[in-house]
Amino acid sequence: MNASLRSLAAAASAAAALLAAPAARADHYRYPAPPPDYTQPLAVPAYPQPAAPPAYLPALPPRPVVAPAYDLRFAWRQLRAELGRLELARERFYASWHGNPWRQRRFEGWYASRRAELERRREMLAMRNGWREGGERYAWHGRHDDD
Repeated sequence: MNASLRSLAAAASAAAALLAAPAARADHYRYPAPPPDYTQPLAVPAYPQPAAPPAYLPALPPRPVVAPAYDLRFAWRQLRAELGRLELARERFYASWHGNPWRQRRFEGWYASRRAELERRREMLAMRNGWREGGERYAWHGRHDDD
């Protein structure tokens, strides 16, 4: 009995909602919206103009950008310290590797890549410094200042 009363009440409320709702207009295809009127100017919102800067403050020129000084002695010292730490890591590894060839190959791969990176940095510093390492490896000595 309760179920039928509930369904009857639900149907009555749905019917009341349908009757109270305004009819939706579904004939837009028959009556399209009127074309826009291009003869009238478009309404553009008026924004306030920005205020001009005061005349008593002169414009300052931009400050020049100056690169910080690069100390080559510090770079060489840092490179030598990193090479020393790399050699120390190799000595420590071989003091405790216990004959494991897998660990040795893995370490030597890492060591070779790190050593190559440090050697590349050393060559770049040597070229920047104008330092000659024997033979004709580096073509110039000193700085090239064209300005």
